[in-house]
Parts: sequence; C-alpha cells; structure tokens
Amino acid sequence: MKKNLLIIGLSVLTIAGIAQPTLTSTNTNGVIGDQFNLQSGSWINQGGSGASQTWNFLAVTASTAAVSVSSISTVTSGNAINFPNANQQLNTGANAGMSKVSSTTNQNYGIVSGTVNIIYSDPEDQMRYPFSMGSTYSDPFYATFSSAGSNYVRKGTTSLNADAYGTLQLPGGTYSNVLRIHVTQIYSDSTNFGGTFPYVITYNNDMYMWYLPNNHQPIFSTYAIAVNGGTPQKTSNTLVNATNGISEISTSVKSLNFYPNPNSGNTLNLDLNLNDNIKYNVIITDNLGREILKTESINGFAGYNFNTINISSLENGIYHFEIVSENLKLVSKKIIIQK
Repeated sequence: MKKNLLIIGLSVLTIAGIAQPTLTSTNTNGVIGDQFNLQSGSWINQGGSGASQTWNFLAVTASTAAVSVSSISTVTSGNAINFPNANQQLNTGANAGMSKVSSTTNQNYGIVSGTVNIIYSDPEDQMRYPFSMGSTYSDPFYATFSSAGSNYVRKGTTSLNADAYGTLQLPGGTYSNVLRIHVTQIYSDSTNFGGTFPYVITYNNDMYMWYLPNNHQPIFSTYAIAVNGGTPQKTSNTLVNATNGISEISTSVKSLNFYPNPNSGNTLNLDLNLNDNIKYNVIITDNLGREILKTESINGFAGYNFNTINISSLENGIYHFEIVSENLKLVSKKIIIQK
C-alpha cells in the first residue's frame, strides 16, 4: 500500500504560540515538481491527544541514510491508460502512486509496482478538506491486480481522525501549530490459486501523522504494520531536503534574474521582466514553507523592472524565493545564503 511521505526541515527553528491548524488543499496537497528525500527512523510512542500538546520526540534516531526517492509529476501516457482519473504521479524508484487531487480530496487511484498495476475502481480517500481538530471519516476502497499469474482483489477501509494539535519537537527542530492525524488502514489481498485454493493476506496499518500547514506532506510519522495478525513492524519516517514545486504558473513574468546567488551580503538584486502591470510581493520561505521575509507591495510595470531586497535578517541556509501577486505564486526559485 502506498505510504504517505514525510518532510522535516534542515534548520532548527522554534515558533512561539500554538494555534489550531486547518489543513486545506492549498496548504497540504502535493504539486507538480515536489521532490522528497525519505529517511526511516526509530519508532516512538505517539504521545497524548487533545489540544495544545507538546510531543518530545528528540530521542528519534535515523536508521538509514537519507536517499532521494520521490517526486511528483504529471501522469505519464502509459499510466494514464490504466489510471484515467489520476492527475498526479508520485514516483519512487521503479514504483509510482496514482492520485487525484482536488479542492476537496486527495484520492489514491492505484499503484504501479514494477510490472504490476494495482487499479482502484473505488478510490481511497487519503485526505478530505478542510480537516482540523475533531475531523474524522472512514472510506472503503476496492482494487484488482494480477501478479505472478494470479488475479487478486484488494478491499478495505481507511479511517482518519484528527485527534490532537500542538508543538512537535524533533532532532531537526521544534514546530508549532502542528495537527496530528491518526490513520488506520485495514485491508486484505485475496486470490484463488487454480480455482481451488483460496489465499488471503490481511494488513493492519496503525499510523500517526503530524502535519504542518503550508508543507505539502506530513513532517513526521510513526506506523505499525501487522500482516496476518502477526507482530507489528514499527518504525518512523521523515523526509529531508524537500523542494516544493510551483502549484500555478502565470504568464505575467517573462523572465527573472536575482543575484548574487549564493549571496554573502545583505542585499539581493532583482531583475524582473513583466508582460503586464501587476502589484507583487517578494516572499522568502524556509524548507518547510514558513515565511521568513516579505516585502511591501511593489508596483511592477510591463517591461524591465529592477529592485533591491534587504536580506540582512537571513541566516545561512537554503531558502525559496517567490514572486507572489494577488495570492498567486508566479515564480519560485532557490537562494543560498552563505555569510
């Protein structure tokens, strides 16, 4: 079954204050161009539920080296034939997950694992929007696939319950306004060998996922997977060095150049060539999508525009430089600060 992927930032940053977060399609759905580096770690008890929790997970240790494993792209033509309802493809090595994302849901329509296509005729709702503390639902799903000459049926139910929010402490940083979601996935794969020998594999996935709004995936997760009622295999997942893609492309920006990059000073020069007269802001965010710097509204004119941006407040690190107009992200690029 496709597992949700998780992101953790590189820098240590504590944000004061705890507010109840709400997940929406805008601040949660992955977009074309997202890239993820998955890292497994030690399992840790999920801690308490309810409002204004503090989860101290500083004891979590990595069990494998981080490896670049996943990216989100458009559905390839070959997969589009088998998964006509999907509009995103999550690529992980030789495997791919097929999803349909919209303003109301993120649905799993199937999995490509090598030469096996697991096709969901009844998709699995992996998230419904909006989702906040107390939100809950259960969704049945149904799929068929062929493997090693046998035909299989997969059926089960996924249940989500947002049971807590608060502050999450991880070895890589402390994050406030995090929503925890308890995910239970119970399903079976069944076949009938030779028409006379029934065979059923049952799975019970018990997962906890911590979401930070404006991050396209959970920032941390623990899960315990039991097969055929056996002892659960327990682990945690994080992801490092995440790069978010651009969710919407505008034709207003003809070209963009900002320099120097890498930058060792306090000023960033911006050359912007526009097709239209627009008002825009320059926004700089960290690897978790948190806003670090935002300029006042700038009047841009069709043609060549030059501005200087004061970046003296930025510490060393990798950031995302964005041009935003009327809440629409026009351009997103990386900037490296090395003072």
